[in-house]
Formats: sequence, C-alpha cells, structure tokens
Amino acid sequence: MASPLPEKTAFQRAASILRRSGPKVLGTHAIQAAGLHRKLIVIGGWNALMPAGAQIGIHCGQLESSELNEYLALRKDQSRDLVEKRLERGEACLIARHEGRVVGANWCATRSTWIDYLSAELHLAHDTVYAYDSFVDPNCRGKRVADGMRRFRMHWIDQAGYRRAIGLIWPQNANSMHRNRRMSRNIIGELHHFRAGLWTQSVSRLQGEHADICHF
Repeated sequence: MASPLPEKTAFQRAASILRRSGPKVLGTHAIQAAGLHRKLIVIGGWNALMPAGAQIGIHCGQLESSELNEYLALRKDQSRDLVEKRLERGEACLIARHEGRVVGANWCATRSTWIDYLSAELHLAHDTVYAYDSFVDPNCRGKRVADGMRRFRMHWIDQAGYRRAIGLIWPQNANSMHRNRRMSRNIIGELHHFRAGLWTQSVSRLQGEHADICHF
C-alpha cells in the first residue's frame, strides 16, 4: 500500500488559496479561520424552477424514527445523538430510496435551528423552511438523485403549508453560487457573526420583502 500524502501545512494551504484566488480571498479565509468574522449568503426563490427527476427509480418520503439505523448507514459521518436532537427540535429529514435502500437525504428545519458555523440559533418566520445538509450515496451520484429529492422537497413544502424556503451558502463556494443562479435562486441577504475576545454578535441583513424571513 502506498504511503498517504502528507497533509498540507497552514503555509501551503495559504499559498494555494493566494495562487488560486488572490489576496482578498486569502484575507477572508484567515479572518474566518480565526473566528473574528464569518458570513453566509442567504438564498431564496426555491420554487422558481422545478428540477428534472432522477435518472434512476427513487421513492421519497419523510424519515421515521424507526428508520434511523438506515439513515446512519448512509451518513456514517453523523452520530445518533445529533440526528435525534434534530428530530426532537421538530426538523424533518426527507429521504430517497432506490431498490429499498436509503440513497439520499436532506434536512428541513422550521421555527428555529442551530447554525454551527455562526455559533448561533437562527429563528425562521412561521411560513419559512430552511433546507440544508443534502447528501447522496456516492454510488448514486451523477444520476440526478438530488434533483429528484428537490422535486419531492418542493411538494413537501407546499403540502405542509409553507410558502418560502431558504438555503445558506459559504460565499467562497463558487460552484454552489453558480448552481443556485442557474436554478433561478436569488441572493436575498447575508448572515454575519462577529467575535472580539469574549464579545460576540450575530446579525442578519436581509433585503426588502425578505426582511422578516429569519433572524437571530
């Protein structure tokens, strides 16, 4: 077996970011890594464009507590305690099955949810869903399973009586930003977290008619 490649040092990572993206992005990375300022982009307009279906047969539904072991078999990176806490908060996990096996999952939060990256609890308007943590089995990727799950999620949101949905994106994630623009999802604001010593503050900056969609 070949020896694993050594992990990049902080200097090597910084040099790589500087070479690819320039000094401004490098500075942003440094500030965020230190926890002094972190930002997420708020994306809306989730019902603007209906995605195509999956290229393989899938059946979608909402995760039941009796299916927890099947979910954890898909998401080996997550703990039972984390999933149980999400369910206790009233969050819904939407799953996709292929040939009886869970091959995809996506979480939907209502009312409120904890945002680890911002170290803060985000409160949602009564008509709003926050969709996050989408995952597809690596063996099923490239077969539009995520598109099929999005179609089901849009129907689930409508049937549950919600009329708005949001997502959060790290601003340096160019691929996600491009994908959301292609799907007619719009930037409707930003979430910020500031820290200086023991002082911290989380701030939501949302645009116009979306000003009430979420807050800290």
